[in-house]
Amino acid sequence: MKARITLILTLFTLIGFAQKKDSLVEIKFCLKTAPLYLIDPFSGPCLRLGTEFKIHQNIAGYIELGGFIPDLILKNNSGFTVKLEPKVYLNKKHLCAGTYVSAELFYKYQSYMVSDMILGAVPYSREYDVYKNVSSLIFKYGKVKIWRQRFIIDGFVGAGMRYRESSNTLTPDERMNIQYNKDHLFSRSLHRPGSYLLPTIDFGAKIGYRFK
Repeated sequence: MKARITLILTLFTLIGFAQKKDSLVEIKFCLKTAPLYLIDPFSGPCLRLGTEFKIHQNIAGYIELGGFIPDLILKNNSGFTVKLEPKVYLNKKHLCAGTYVSAELFYKYQSYMVSDMILGAVPYSREYDVYKNVSSLIFKYGKVKIWRQRFIIDGFVGAGMRYRESSNTLTPDERMNIQYNKDHLFSRSLHRPGSYLLPTIDFGAKIGYRFK
């Protein structure tokens, strides 16, 4: 989490420098990636790539696909993400440039394997699979800056609601007697089965390249 915040602050600093260089360079078509999700301590690394395109005047669309990557904690980490995000830029020149507001529709399917201790007369370690389906709607405020007419930095914050359905391959008795692995941050809330509707916040940054 500290690394993610540090990278976000660095990217916002670069946004400030880019603002001095270029003023409202419009995006009609570009590719973006979200590098901070490669160091996600909660869901594991995820490689994401998206495209933004102008629809009309100051209205744009963003589509993003992602895929999970196995790591040392979440074994066999696999799945995908899909994001659809209509955006309205707030400048008075009717350009797709500068600050914006958006509504992000997000879907994630993920499966992975973890290992936890099952308590009892003879405690034992148990590897099990976790399956998740996550949907969310997040309203965001962001700012896009372009350096040297091509290189994009897109910083944003947002809040909304998140719905998660999850299951695992533990038996009911094992779920009652599980001792979650302390090496994984918030492992109890991340791996437990059930359906949950909760408020959520999002913040981060994307980098990209403008083609036109």
